[in-house]
Amino acid sequence: MDERALRDGLMAIGLTQYEADAYAALLDLGRAPAVDVAQAADVPRARIYDVIRSLAEQGYVETFDDGGLHAQAVDPDAVVDELSAAADHLESTADAVEERWEEPPIADRQISVVKRFETLFRLARERIAEAEFGIKIAATPAQFAELADALADARDDGVVVKLTLHGDELDADDDRDALTDLVDGVPTETRVRDLPTSMLVVIDHREVLFAPGRPLSVGEQGLFLDDVWFAQMADWFFRTALWAVWDPIQRDRPERATYTDIRECLESVAPIVEDGGRVRAAVRPLDDPDRLIEGEIADVTYRRSDETGGSPLEPYVEVASLTLSTADGAVEVGNWDAVVEDVRTGAIEIVDIET
Repeated sequence: MDERALRDGLMAIGLTQYEADAYAALLDLGRAPAVDVAQAADVPRARIYDVIRSLAEQGYVETFDDGGLHAQAVDPDAVVDELSAAADHLESTADAVEERWEEPPIADRQISVVKRFETLFRLARERIAEAEFGIKIAATPAQFAELADALADARDDGVVVKLTLHGDELDADDDRDALTDLVDGVPTETRVRDLPTSMLVVIDHREVLFAPGRPLSVGEQGLFLDDVWFAQMADWFFRTALWAVWDPIQRDRPERATYTDIRECLESVAPIVEDGGRVRAAVRPLDDPDRLIEGEIADVTYRRSDETGGSPLEPYVEVASLTLSTADGAVEVGNWDAVVEDVRTGAIEIVDIET
């Protein structure tokens, strides 16, 4: 190793440049007067005495008064141990840099590329735990099992959980009872898609976790997106391709039903309102989840699927809104992606129904 590399290594464990040069010179000289050390190390004579005393205080050299200041390096075991520890620390730092490069902090970006499914599941569990309104998830039975505990906890906290099971192992002849047992007590509602698709998790109409059904390149990859517009596209894909056209195998809504999609809410309550019944609802706005707007549904704008006579997707292209009569006046409520109504829906809870 050349002199410069040795100096840089010694400086990495905390020595100054002069201290590193003087210590390296003493390793070669053995016991020597300070003036000889200054000359060999190219350290100014005016500084060499302070440099040697500093090295002695740190335990690298010992000094002698032999008609002048003399010094010699002590057994280098301590230095070797310190250098080895520094090397281990630098190696750990390098690993941490590489890990952060591969898995950027999700708070720093709207879009993060995730290179391992294990990381994607960890992120999914973390974000599911923070959900306030609803979770929509498309997963294989194995992927669902990885997230089942987190989803069950979210459901216990009042979050609506919609699950679409899919995968190559599922077909039209599959035992639906076995799948119902698999999801028992976790989702609010479960449907089965006979065709395989990608893994998708949409949380609170804002966050999306996505992994292609088959990796697009070498290694497993996925995306985490914290963006309302990406969430809108993912939500439409889920509702139209992964939900509306597939039959439910399990539905477990509580007595005070909660909806995170206004169309599903109106599918249930619009006939009651149109027939003169009274429905009270409490709306939690998407933009202000701590606020609660409660009142009677005074009017609805919705075309139900049984009125279209066609595809179950037709209601998704129609206007869907309701007018809530509150103590402060009428409030127009639209879906979570509404642009003209007063309030964008985070969740709608049906408080009371009188037919």
